[in-house]
Amino acid sequence: MGLARNRHSSRPGQGDVLEHFADAELVEHGATTVVLSKGMWERLEVAPSTLVWLRDKGVEVRVLQTEEAVKCFNELTEIVPVGGLFHST
Repeated sequence: MGLARNRHSSRPGQGDVLEHFADAELVEHGATTVVLSKGMWERLEVAPSTLVWLRDKGVEVRVLQTEEAVKCFNELTEIVPVGGLFHST
């Protein structure tokens, strides 16, 4: 199972913002695209291993600034099975 691990790039070493994000659950429920946000100020990063894990499962991944991610997610809900994780700050 893959784990999404987002880090605040401005504070390396502070640990993961999210310990356990259920990528596997999104995939098990049929998401073919996952939208992940980098936060309002784009200070979050997604671990490369998360991106690889999702792509290896055939899932398209979009990593965007939060407002862009929400807009993208809303548009995608009309056309593909999509899951998302959005950071509000």
